[in-house]
Amino acid sequence: MHTHTHTHKTTEPDKLYSSYHVSYNMLLNMLRVQGANPEFLVRSSFHQYQQESAAPALEKEAAELEEAAREVVIEGGKEGEAEVAEYYAWNSQLEGIKKEMKKFTQGPEGVLSFLKKGRLV
Repeated sequence: MHTHTHTHKTTEPDKLYSSYHVSYNMLLNMLRVQGANPEFLVRSSFHQYQQESAAPALEKEAAELEEAAREVVIEGGKEGEAEVAEYYAWNSQLEGIKKEMKKFTQGPEGVLSFLKKGRLV
C-alpha cells in the first residue's frame, strides 16, 4: 500500500486596498444636501480605516528612525556638527539656485525671446 502525503501550503490572500477616495468635491456636494453628514462619510470609509490601522506601524517606524538619528555620532564633536550644518545650508542654497536656473532656462519667459516666426525649435 502506497500512501501519499500532500502538504498544502497556505498562502495569505492578497491585501485589499480601497480605490474609493473621498474627494473635496464630494464633501462640498454633501454640504449642499440638507441632513447629510460629510464627517460620517470620511470616518466610515474603508480607505480611512486602512489609513488609521496603518498609523501604529508608522509611529513605531518613526520612533525607530528618531532613535537611530539620536545614535548618529558626528566626528569632531560640536565643530563637526557646525560643519555639517554649514554644509547643509550651502547645499540647500545650491538646490534653490538650481531650481531658479531651471525655471529661467526652461521656463516660457526665457524661451520666448528665441521664438521667431519660421524658426524651428
